[in-house]
Amino acid sequence: MGCSPSKESNRTLALSATLALAAFTLVTTSTHDVAADEAPPDTAPPSTSTIDFELGGAFAYTTPPIRGGTSPFGMGFGGRAGLAFASGVYIGLSVIDYLGSKDVDVTDTALLYGLDLGYGFRLASTPEGGRLTLRPQIGAGGLTVFRTDPSVTAPSSSSSATGGRGQRVDVVSSASGGGGSVSNVTTVDAFYVQPAITLMYASGAFFVAVDPHVLVVPGITYSGAAPSTWLSYGFQAQAGLRF
Repeated sequence: MGCSPSKESNRTLALSATLALAAFTLVTTSTHDVAADEAPPDTAPPSTSTIDFELGGAFAYTTPPIRGGTSPFGMGFGGRAGLAFASGVYIGLSVIDYLGSKDVDVTDTALLYGLDLGYGFRLASTPEGGRLTLRPQIGAGGLTVFRTDPSVTAPSSSSSATGGRGQRVDVVSSASGGGGSVSNVTTVDAFYVQPAITLMYASGAFFVAVDPHVLVVPGITYSGAAPSTWLSYGFQAQAGLRF
């Protein structure tokens, strides 16, 4: 019995649809495989740390505040600790102990301690993960100057004749209830401001930095002179760790 034209046409349409579906499935599968092959490998998730703790030591040199006079600055050693935020903001503390200088028997030294505020700009990065950062900052805090003068407790010419000993009362000790003990060290406390620019290179947990600065000490009264403003220039070389 022969097939009718309508059945033959339906069979042809069904065969055509089957072939079309098979072709579509083959193309779709091939495209998916190619896309999967070309997909980039999984990458490590970005770091979630938004704050770095910096801890380092410092070598400093600051010029004399008075030309031709004894300087309480010169070379110094100390360190700093601070927080560097991902936004670029930096907040830290710093301490520098200056070795000062000596004129005959009189020795001047200084201790600087204060707060640093800055903002870092990333200049460059290396393929190994190193970062070069420029950080303008401003420091402010306390400065204590120490003057050691052995002649303060040395016998005077008038007292030597009577066998006595010339003494000078330490005003600071007397005011604080120290009993007026004899001291050959005079201390002067003052406030300082220190603009600086830190250029820092960090790689992994380590960093090195150089820090040129200007040290301004306004209204300081020192060695019996009238109040004046000290202006000195210097730099720090730093090295330390980032956590």
